Amino acid sequence: MNKFKSTPLSALIRRRSRTLTDEEAIAWAVATLEAGLDTPSLRELAGADVAGRPNPFKIDRLIESAATELEINPKDPQRTYFKELIAVIPCASESDVREVVIELYNEVLVPLKYPSEFDEWLAVYSELDCEGASQVDGIAWAREVANKWLEK
Repeated sequence: MNKFKSTPLSALIRRRSRTLTDEEAIAWAVATLEAGLDTPSLRELAGADVAGRPNPFKIDRLIESAATELEINPKDPQRTYFKELIAVIPCASESDVREVVIELYNEVLVPLKYPSEFDEWLAVYSELDCEGASQVDGIAWAREVANKWLEK
């Protein structure tokens, strides 16, 4: 799991949108514990039996509980996650910038149903996702747009 996809907020959002598998949720809990964050729900989730086909509803509940225990349950999680993602872009490698923009599209723009305030990001995503697009220009554009948004 990439570093920008391993934050507690990312896990919560990705699980709610069904893009975080049971196995990834358990791996996230283990990595989060190893990083020094500790809650009863994280411990229980980290100890879930992957091979024994864990109950997905229990995993959902444990992720939600862990988010609450970690005090990570913002009123508007997608917009909060958007801010986390764009903060990564200016210093990220070219391949990471592309992955962050794709994550931004899948976990922010799609669930929010493409609000007009993010039109510029939709265009950046289109530039980076098109086969014939100039990747370097798209990367530079993503960094420029991220810096502009971070200054707001």
